[in-house]
Amino acid sequence: MRSPDGRCVMGRLHATAVAVALVVVGLSAAACGGSVAAPVASSPAAASVTPANGTAAPLAAASPTQSPAAPTPAPPAPGPSIVPPTVATFAPASGTPSATWDLVALGDSNVSGWGVRDDQPFSPQAAFPGVYAGLLADQQGVAVTLHSYYPDQLGNEVRTVAEWVDVVRADPSMRADLAAAEVVVLLIGYHDMIPALMLGSCPPDWPALRDCLDKATAPMPAAFDALDGEVRGLVPSDATVLVADYGIPGPVYDTWSAEPYWPEFRQAAFEGWRDALEAAAVRHGFTVVHMYAAVNDANGKPRWNWDEVTSDGWHYNAEGHRRIAGIVLAQDGFPD
Repeated sequence: MRSPDGRCVMGRLHATAVAVALVVVGLSAAACGGSVAAPVASSPAAASVTPANGTAAPLAAASPTQSPAAPTPAPPAPGPSIVPPTVATFAPASGTPSATWDLVALGDSNVSGWGVRDDQPFSPQAAFPGVYAGLLADQQGVAVTLHSYYPDQLGNEVRTVAEWVDVVRADPSMRADLAAAEVVVLLIGYHDMIPALMLGSCPPDWPALRDCLDKATAPMPAAFDALDGEVRGLVPSDATVLVADYGIPGPVYDTWSAEPYWPEFRQAAFEGWRDALEAAAVRHGFTVVHMYAAVNDANGKPRWNWDEVTSDGWHYNAEGHRRIAGIVLAQDGFPD
């Protein structure tokens, strides 16, 4: 605390990129039919996770000779986060810290540090919030304790914005950490697009694809507003809340940018809901980190060679996390 203050994959996607992406979200092909040094992190055993979007299968109807079936149980509550509440503490490189700040990060696999290290699936201390925490500690002369929350993708959990609202309402550790936070970082939204773009829930042909994308993103504006409202109701009034928007991944640009409908695709798949993300953040007094403008040009082309900054086209490697952390630091509003 601050002391003084269907088809498994749409045919348009490249097979290699899709295979990696499916592994990352914890869905096997069979199921579908077919450089700052990291600090020592705490490592309690991970909690078991119930998928946040899980629903109970309906029971079969009873025949006249059978006893009536029991009522269908209600869907399970959203599962807990996979990581322990405290991931790591970053001290300034020189001098005694003047205070300790708590930084809470909520997000998807790029918050978890998926794939940064070969020997473990999740490396939150090495993901961009952890790198940013180290940079912030040096810049402000404080110790920064990172609390990082993300869904258990190894447990097949793809968490939408609306499901994040449920998790924030239900997870006592997360609520307590948010209530004590000096800084909050949110990177949430892309999981709403995974079924549409990667798991075959949308047809591959235009304009049917556009209509399907519009349907997938329609709930997102209200969900962003609800999520930001929950966070605003928990954090201290002087906390800095940083809401990062998304860049377009390199494989998506490579696959669709040559199509004549690319501008419409970009709007339907990314830019419409990104506008809603920004509007909700501004409405609740949060700071928007414009990651999209930093990593993509006006046509959506990645500014960086994605094989240099990602491990698979979708997830940042150590160099990518370093660059993203620098973007956050440059836009966080703290004095240099």
